[in-house]
Amino acid sequence: MFSKRFKRKSSKKLLIFTTFIAILILTFLVFGSNLFKVNTVDITLNKINCVGIKELKAEVQIDNQNIFFVSARKILENTQNKYPCIKQLLVHPMVPNKVNLEFVGREAVLSFRPTQLEEASVSAILSQFQKISTQSAQATPSAAQSPNQFLVDSDGVVFAQTFETQYIPSILFWDMNLKIGTKLEHKQVADLVNIFDKLKVLSLPILEVRIYSSGNMLVHSSSIIIFNLNKDVQNQLAALQLILDKAKIDEEIMVFIDLRFDKPVVKYAPRSK
Repeated sequence: MFSKRFKRKSSKKLLIFTTFIAILILTFLVFGSNLFKVNTVDITLNKINCVGIKELKAEVQIDNQNIFFVSARKILENTQNKYPCIKQLLVHPMVPNKVNLEFVGREAVLSFRPTQLEEASVSAILSQFQKISTQSAQATPSAAQSPNQFLVDSDGVVFAQTFETQYIPSILFWDMNLKIGTKLEHKQVADLVNIFDKLKVLSLPILEVRIYSSGNMLVHSSSIIIFNLNKDVQNQLAALQLILDKAKIDEEIMVFIDLRFDKPVVKYAPRSK
């Protein structure tokens, strides 16, 4: 009986010792040897067109680092400042000494066109938008012809400038100092996306959108809709839904809907006799 216990204890000790040695050897191979040191770096671009592989390779200095401990954060710090279109970096170690760096680009959710916008009264706004409404069906509103567009992603990062048509919501924006690398307030961008999503659900066409320095947002749709981005946008959207439902039941045509106040202001078009 004693002999069997002794053998079991000896076997346990041997197993523990063997495991300890194996861990030491593995630790040495991972940390201390050159077996897993980076000597080849491959770069993959995913939805990125502001920088090429050659330029990124020049920015990345990870030779002789361990493939399992390459810091994506440090590489991003070095590259994002220079190339704001980069959103994310995925590091793929490839045994024994190769690393694939997958740079993922930002995706635009909004397009901003910096324009000098001065606050105006509701009557002045209606007058301005009526001019757009009287243009021919084939014509494009003058603001939409501006080629100077800045693309913004869901994080609020202004990451690219383009002169091409973008199939995303386009906004006339009051800040003429907008430039690539600017970071807009995340909440405001999220609110804007929610507004455009809701307008789409409500089947409201968008002819023009303006945002003023005060936070007022004007949407030229089948009627003029005014939001206040400094207040709860969800409450304003809920009020818009109720107003549209009531107008549909009453068969009313609305000229403008001002959602900036606790009690929204609605102006209806005269009924035809």
